[in-house]
Amino acid sequence: MMCKHCILLWMLVLFSIGAGLVAAEDWGDWDDWDDQEETASAATASWHDTDAGLELSGYMESTGTVTLPRSWGEDPASGLHSLMRLRGRFTAGRDFSAVVEADITDSRGSASPSARMQLVGIAPADGEEQPLSAGMRPQIELDYLYGSLRLGAADVRVGRQPIAWGSAYAFNPTDLMNPVSLAGLAGVEPSGLTAVHTSLSPGMAWGVEGYLAFEDRSREAAPHQLMTPDALPFGMRFRLYHGIWDYSLGLVRAVDLLPGAADLDRRYLVTAEFAGSVGALLVYGEAALEPEDWQLPEALDAAIGVQYDLTEEVLVQLEYHRRGQGAASTADYPVAPRLRGGLVGRDYLVGVARSTLFRGDLTITAAGLINLHDGSVAVLPEIEYLLSDDVTVHLGAATMFGSRDSEFRGRFEVPGSGKVDIGRSQLFAGITWHF
Repeated sequence: MMCKHCILLWMLVLFSIGAGLVAAEDWGDWDDWDDQEETASAATASWHDTDAGLELSGYMESTGTVTLPRSWGEDPASGLHSLMRLRGRFTAGRDFSAVVEADITDSRGSASPSARMQLVGIAPADGEEQPLSAGMRPQIELDYLYGSLRLGAADVRVGRQPIAWGSAYAFNPTDLMNPVSLAGLAGVEPSGLTAVHTSLSPGMAWGVEGYLAFEDRSREAAPHQLMTPDALPFGMRFRLYHGIWDYSLGLVRAVDLLPGAADLDRRYLVTAEFAGSVGALLVYGEAALEPEDWQLPEALDAAIGVQYDLTEEVLVQLEYHRRGQGAASTADYPVAPRLRGGLVGRDYLVGVARSTLFRGDLTITAAGLINLHDGSVAVLPEIEYLLSDDVTVHLGAATMFGSRDSEFRGRFEVPGSGKVDIGRSQLFAGITWHF
């Protein structure tokens, strides 16, 4: 077991190194070398080269959804979800910026959380069912709120921020800060995490990175459960760049509040990652190993994938994912993760195909996830068309296939709630305006 003071010492050393580089003029300009975080959200891109001032941006999106019935004799359920994402950035010179991002959401019909629970078959907590047409009050959620300070070749971010490790497309074994769900296959941005994050990149050959978080992975732990140093999640990794290849090796303490548990579950894991190319073929992989008991393969989560551009307009991607603690039999699937939308299987295969037409105005994407043990499949096709520089429309679906007891198509029993059905397919269409 790691000493509970080691993490504090690690962050102190990293901050001291960054502060000592302030006077080093020959280190060159800082550039955000974490490509995964750049793609996770526009908020993580480097803003140090902009002039001082306030910049506002965001987007407005409205999406209509239709949840399909299991049989033709039943009626479909429809809903409307509206989201406004507001982004603000204040830049003071080249060395400091502050970022805030907030969501304003309004969900009606089957898009509302209470109606979705009824469609799945989960009874409301008060025991009184609400009509599917019932909506909810608009919600305001402050997702990101952090300041970024450059200290020579170091960059320090403090506050609620996106942190996402890993190079795989769908799910990342080295990303032990965010829950694992089908949202990764859909490309949903990770939610904010309250943390202190430091990156140091003194040259083109190597770098180090670390974070100290004040929330657990599930985001459900109470504040008093995360008051002591030995309860806080942390991560640190060393990164090496050699030509077109990137490598990393790290140590992470993952913290989760397990369903029905009063205490936090703490695990120490060693992480590793690589990415590069062999000719025109992009190759990448990552793994997280829990070395406490060395019970392979249960102690190992891994992902390996390849990406290839068939033409300038067509891209294909294939990934294999291994979840060491996942279940290989449908009878062993845990209930709580399934109700939260998490994955419960052990071995998965992910396929992605993307084509751009009409000079990039039209994008067609199909992403699929196969549970290699029970044979169930989740397929997410989507078409997106650029109406103008600021407006796009999209049409897609989330379709599930498999046997009755399988992960994606299955129905199962929940103690105290009876039968639930989380595998109903959905169609959706919407429009997005960027401003």
